[in-house]
Amino acid sequence: MRLDWSALGTAIAARKLADWVLTSRRRQRLTLHLLAGRERWRADEGETLRVLVRRDLAAGRGTGVVEVHAQTGDAGTVLDHAVALAEASVGPPWTTPPAAAPARVALLDEALVGSLEDALAGLRRALADASAAVGLELADATLRVAREEITLRSALGFQLSWSQSSYELVAELKRDLAVTTVRRRARRLAELEVASAVQAAARAVGRAEARSAVGRSVVLELGVEAMLVDDAHGIWAAIAALGDPGAVARGLARARGAELARPTDAPLTVWSDGTLPYGTLSAPLGDEGEAVRRFPLVVDGRVGEAGAGAEDAARLGVAPNGGVRNLVVNAGAGDSARDRGAQLLEVVRLRWLTLDALRGTAEGELLLAHDRDTRAPLRGGTFVVDLAAVLADARRAPDQVRRGAYLGPSWVRLGPLTLR
Repeated sequence: MRLDWSALGTAIAARKLADWVLTSRRRQRLTLHLLAGRERWRADEGETLRVLVRRDLAAGRGTGVVEVHAQTGDAGTVLDHAVALAEASVGPPWTTPPAAAPARVALLDEALVGSLEDALAGLRRALADASAAVGLELADATLRVAREEITLRSALGFQLSWSQSSYELVAELKRDLAVTTVRRRARRLAELEVASAVQAAARAVGRAEARSAVGRSVVLELGVEAMLVDDAHGIWAAIAALGDPGAVARGLARARGAELARPTDAPLTVWSDGTLPYGTLSAPLGDEGEAVRRFPLVVDGRVGEAGAGAEDAARLGVAPNGGVRNLVVNAGAGDSARDRGAQLLEVVRLRWLTLDALRGTAEGELLLAHDRDTRAPLRGGTFVVDLAAVLADARRAPDQVRRGAYLGPSWVRLGPLTLR
């Protein structure tokens, strides 16, 4: 039996549930695997249904979430499972915030209105051309293009549908015995910027001749490739963590309005913007049916608002905003007198970066950097910093670039700090 909207609606009415959110995702996806000169195409499509229900009992309120493939199943069984989860997770009572208008945001690449095959072939050509241009050989790769139709209905009266696209690229490129990896994700093919990603990968494979950077007191200049560390937020995850509603509710996050640092250059302001056109974390509504909104995470170097879905917002006594999504960072003043006399390293890539979100501390290691003055390649050397405070005090580029879930300065300078 097909699990559909009408069956769930009947089951919800029979159980007299007052608060619920149903989200359907219908996906068409095409994947191309390239390995040792051979290729394998895979097409798949399907529908996933996410059921969120809330149960109010004398002891309080609980939330249950069940996600199933919408092709099969019994609506009553699925709903009973969600209700059982809600009753098993009862906590303090709270009231669902009133409905607000969903955000209006563009998420579908017009190129995907046509054939997925054509879009994936375009991505393959872009990767092959970029690799050949810098003398790299394609070891293996996974290329993926997807188009989704999302429909959300809630007890608050919402019934909204929207379309979105996504492109994903994971490729291993090699030159001689050196291997490097490229990872990108975007809503539109042009925003993958395949050529720049491959060029950065080509620079990273030259680390064999690099000298050790251990023991040096340096300023690290991270361009967008190094800054984002193949991740949605990269080093800016330390700022995104400031808006964690769970940490705020438990008193573990930095206090709202607390000063992160007292910069001598342009003060830092960072917005969470889930309405950014074609942002990889953009959406008109959140998972709990709340409207997505733009809100400040940091204002002039001080901690701003927390991200919050419907439940978190009710507990914190604020308006829901859809949680932390894309980050928009204000441009900086550019070069600073603080950098004069310091050894400035232009970081090609970090080998790794780990973040303790609650404490705000981060530890990382250089994969490859170049001395700005001598152009000598350097590698290795780890650092441990209070990354949120360091970013609030960092010098930033006067221009901004766009990449996936990030819109902000094209480079940021951290330090001086000592590499170990």
